[in-house]
Amino acid sequence: GTNAGSFAGAISALNRTSDVEVYLDWGRTFVQTNITGPVSGTNVLYGAHMAFVVSITPNTNAAGQIVSYTLRYMDDPRQQDGSASNQVHAMTILPDGRDVRYTNSNVQLAGVVGFFIEDVTTAAVPEPSLFGLFALGTGLAAWLRRRRNT
Repeated sequence: GTNAGSFAGAISALNRTSDVEVYLDWGRTFVQTNITGPVSGTNVLYGAHMAFVVSITPNTNAAGQIVSYTLRYMDDPRQQDGSASNQVHAMTILPDGRDVRYTNSNVQLAGVVGFFIEDVTTAAVPEPSLFGLFALGTGLAAWLRRRRNT
């Protein structure tokens, strides 16, 4: 696996039918207790999450430039409750990874941190009947050879 870190890399991997996970940051709020001073006071971290990517769709403007992406991902919203209840969610992400829901809010750094891509290649596995025919042919050849020698 690799951390592609880009939407283009993740889309390419999805097109190859690779598994793609997304690292989502739910953001943080920095409370400034003094308007002219540095950020201080209560800082709230909303957490982060890994989820499986279902699809990534580029959204373009009239000039064909990508202005955002629609990210569809699947996860279990109540993890560690002993019940698998995966749900598909959608969110709109700017090209720089920011979640558009928080672009005009006091929540910062919410969005996509990166992607984890699992490129798995599979080798062709012969059908079981092929093994049976091979064993039968080998056995027959050995029997014929032994019969000729006697």
